[in-house]
Amino acid sequence: MLNIRKDSLKKTIGVDDIVLMHSRLIPILKPKNPHDFNYKNYLKRKGIFHQIKKTVLGFRNSSNFQLHQVDAVKPYFLENYTSREGLLDVNFQPLEKFYSIEDKNLLLVDTLGIYKLKKPQVDWVLLTNSPKIHLEDLIEILRPELILADGSNYTSFIERWRKTCLKYKIKFHDTASKGAFVFQVRP
Repeated sequence: MLNIRKDSLKKTIGVDDIVLMHSRLIPILKPKNPHDFNYKNYLKRKGIFHQIKKTVLGFRNSSNFQLHQVDAVKPYFLENYTSREGLLDVNFQPLEKFYSIEDKNLLLVDTLGIYKLKKPQVDWVLLTNSPKIHLEDLIEILRPELILADGSNYTSFIERWRKTCLKYKIKFHDTASKGAFVFQVRP
């Protein structure tokens, strides 16, 4: 994480910009108060990753890691993540349309735009591959508490979805601007 005062720059910094600085980077430390939010641990646990033009879900169980994606091509982040986290076993699984994670149900809506399913309540919706849907209809039918958009979507779609979620007071998480969506699974 890099904090820069807004008035110290002439131009806004965007995604993939290179910043040159004459300073030493300080690692993220654990909080001194054990009850404070631990940002370092938060960054360790990943769920829905930001991968451009691709949907990737990861589930970690102790030293095992399941990677759910359409193909078996290794994502660019996998080697660093597994070595940093000390993961011994990584296996690839096909991407599903529906996941039950603890007490939450996650539905993937891809380019086909199919979301009218005979499944239990949908809590989270992950929009992938720029589905051409009317998000207001999806919200009215599914009534999700959270809508996620990953790196496989067009930025113009993401902006439109963000505004719709704001209008309906639904949480929106875009992995391009907020990073990976992290969820904790109770042991």
